[in-house]
Amino acid sequence: MPAPTLDTRRRQLLVLLVLLALVSTAVAVVVVIRTAGPGRTAAAAHPRPPLLPAGGTPTPLTLTAADGSKITCPTGSSPTVMIMEATFTPALSGGSVMKKGSYHIRLRGTLDNETGAAVDVRTLFASVRGRFWTGARITAVHTIDPQSSVRIVVDGTYHSNVQGPVHVATHLDWQWHASDLAGCGENGLVEDD
Repeated sequence: MPAPTLDTRRRQLLVLLVLLALVSTAVAVVVVIRTAGPGRTAAAAHPRPPLLPAGGTPTPLTLTAADGSKITCPTGSSPTVMIMEATFTPALSGGSVMKKGSYHIRLRGTLDNETGAAVDVRTLFASVRGRFWTGARITAVHTIDPQSSVRIVVDGTYHSNVQGPVHVATHLDWQWHASDLAGCGENGLVEDD
């Protein structure tokens, strides 16, 4: 009988490793099936802690009204505007630079109220490069229900006197819809990034 060559030994080792992998897989399948069989509860593969906000749930502020009744202030994230789409005509140079000239700007997004009470919009305006945008027409509802979002559209013409980067922002001033919550202000609310 001739002595096994190096290639023969490699093939034998490869076959042995493949068989070992198949047997290991079969054993693992049997263990999983037996663990999760009828009448048995399956073990959690990756137990994880519950997802909690970083700071936990804020404690609601309780106020005493003039008549002695208790008022619990709402909690949640402060109402905010989220812009999701911005269209500039003509297009911005390099995607972020305005040249001198007139631009038609249209912003679309949502006005979000993630608190536990309705809010009223007192003022809502837009700015370009940190200055009040006089040509902006803003379309949004006046009252936003708790835990809801409404559409917002900002549309208008802006004249750029200089070439440079553009920064368009919205500025929201709101109040609680229910007058008895006026004393709460923003106590108990968190800023949502």
